[in-house]
Amino acid sequence: MTRSIGSNPSIASALIEGARAAASKQPAGDAKGLADEFRKKLVDRRAELEAKLNTEQATEVSGGTFSNTIQHLDQEVRKVDDLTESFLKGEKDFHEVAVQIRQSDLALKYAFAVRNKLVDAYREVMRMSV
Repeated sequence: MTRSIGSNPSIASALIEGARAAASKQPAGDAKGLADEFRKKLVDRRAELEAKLNTEQATEVSGGTFSNTIQHLDQEVRKVDDLTESFLKGEKDFHEVAVQIRQSDLALKYAFAVRNKLVDAYREVMRMSV
């Protein structure tokens, strides 16, 4: 059986004392400074991750990973076809098939999103004047 905080005054008083101690450690005027510092850390971390992602993507595309990605996508779709047939024969569980269908669907959506980005980038380059 669970107890509410109000049923035990020592728990409630401990929580109140903890909240007061936390509030006394942090002056109210310093909250804006903390928020600005946190925001700066987030922006720096985002820039760091984007730079890392861009470098990884550049090496993957130049390394022939594009064809490997297409082959992997094809394997995902074929795996769904095989699992569906196995399910209809009664060899596979429905949940296993549903998970694989969802994974394949996400892979296809991601591939189409990448394709759309590439097409948009190509169109943007073609619109540039020399």
